[in-house]
Amino acid sequence: MSESTSLKTLLIVGGGILGFVLLILLIVWITSLAKGHYVTYETLETKMVEAAKKYYSKNHKLLPTEDQEATLNYDTLVTEDYIKPLNKMIKDGDKCSAYVVVSNVASNYDYAPYINCPGSYETQELYKVILKNNPVVTSGSGLYSDGNGGYYFRGEVTNNYVKLGTIDNYGEEVDNLWRILSIEKDNTVKIRATKNTEDSYTWDDRYNETQENNYGYNKFEMSRIKDTLAELIKKPIIMDEEYKSKLIAKKLCIGRRELADTSKDGSVECSVMSNDKYYYDLLSPYEYMRISLDDNCKDTTSLSCSNYNFLKSDQNDEWTLSATITNDYEVLSFNGSHYDLESAYMEKNIMPSAFLNTKTFYVVGTGTMSEPYIIK
Repeated sequence: MSESTSLKTLLIVGGGILGFVLLILLIVWITSLAKGHYVTYETLETKMVEAAKKYYSKNHKLLPTEDQEATLNYDTLVTEDYIKPLNKMIKDGDKCSAYVVVSNVASNYDYAPYINCPGSYETQELYKVILKNNPVVTSGSGLYSDGNGGYYFRGEVTNNYVKLGTIDNYGEEVDNLWRILSIEKDNTVKIRATKNTEDSYTWDDRYNETQENNYGYNKFEMSRIKDTLAELIKKPIIMDEEYKSKLIAKKLCIGRRELADTSKDGSVECSVMSNDKYYYDLLSPYEYMRISLDDNCKDTTSLSCSNYNFLKSDQNDEWTLSATITNDYEVLSFNGSHYDLESAYMEKNIMPSAFLNTKTFYVVGTGTMSEPYIIK
């Protein structure tokens, strides 16, 4: 075979291969056009939030006021050309519904995208995942019913961690881990920090006429601790700003009790509620006592309350909101195992509690310390 004939053959074969490849690419392209450029559900949620922010940037007056929320329908975003119809975004879009709930928390706006595709995908609230992963028990460590429509963790549980970004720990950025205490009857999730504040605060340091000294008064509504809690939400020292929009403000249990009081149901502390709502709370004695599985945990001074109790710590020295009923200047403080009475003028750290709203969504995680619940 001549050299020219071999070259022609090679060109023909090469051209045929090239043509076949181009044909395949053409088929793939046409098929992709027919199917549309679909995205994942998680990507759609992100795009919904982006679209909602653009929508409200042009419609400021429609944003919710403080502590309120507004629902933005997906169809509105489509009509205003901020996003494509669902059936062009996800492959099963024809059977799906979607909307965005916007909440205003301490002047921070939280955008919560909801997608419901029956049989395929549904946006998961954190409280639903916790309940699904923790069947209610009546003995041993686990999730218990409080008898009033809510639930709380009890014993030495190890799967009740949630991560709220990172936090500065004496100059080092570390995971900001909180422990889940309970799911309230309104489905909000009460959490407690695992790191106390680096600064210490007085409960109250005013001049006390009865004691004729600056011992302070143990009345919450006129205390310094009330002002401290109100101010802390405005600062980034406890959690990143983006997570504050996941919180909900509530009235606090400020009822006074005796050290020897044996109640563990909150009937004493919650017999009096604060006048205003707050985003941060402090651990009530009954919340710590009811976690212990030890029958010898009788009252706030019982050292046995630290047994079988996931909140037991060797490092705490913190204020509570519970004052004694025996005088007008002492408050219950928590030292990590039991409670003592301290003069209100003293300075102590704060280990805040908070409530995650019902629009806190689960992303991933099993709730353990190494794999905490990640939220969005």
